[in-house]
Amino acid sequence: MAVYDPTLELLTNVPTDQAVNLMVRHSKRYPILSSEDVATVPLTPEGIRVAEEFGRVLVESYVLGKLETSEINRCVDTATAIARGARWKVNANPEPRLTYTYTDDIWHQRRAHLFRGNPMPEPVCDLMDYLWAFHSKKRKLNVFVTHDSVLGCLAGYLFKDMIDEDTWPHFLEGMAFWQENGKMFSAWRNQVIEIKERPCMD
Repeated sequence: MAVYDPTLELLTNVPTDQAVNLMVRHSKRYPILSSEDVATVPLTPEGIRVAEEFGRVLVESYVLGKLETSEINRCVDTATAIARGARWKVNANPEPRLTYTYTDDIWHQRRAHLFRGNPMPEPVCDLMDYLWAFHSKKRKLNVFVTHDSVLGCLAGYLFKDMIDEDTWPHFLEGMAFWQENGKMFSAWRNQVIEIKERPCMD
């Protein structure tokens, strides 16, 4: 079983006739052994190979559109490897909102706030607005490469899924977003939801 197989399974739950935004964790990296390593640890050779393979598989079934990535090198390298594997003639565009530092505070505060009826934190709402802007009626797959903590924040605030050691996002695991009739939907693991509103903290 390939590490990206759960993401391919996820994509069976999304529309096939319009644009879908797929947000995935970067590919396999070396271990992070200290706080100083968080921003610099690179992909392993296997991580690069698997990301290329993921790109080859995606292009068999999807028309690929935009490619956005966290500013951290392991995410940029994942996006570049996906594009190379897919022979996708597009440059990976670095986007600060996909970088772990953008949601770092709410990631560490999630246990205190997540299930207490609080509005979505502004970074989560901002990410939703950012993804909303990638809507298109044309059938294509936009790919966004990010970090486990960013996926974890979205899983928590959108799906009420408290990420812990037993449910940690895998390498190249994804969450999908799309629009139908002016409404936004999302798929994560075995759930599909409509994002009915985006109330944000003042």
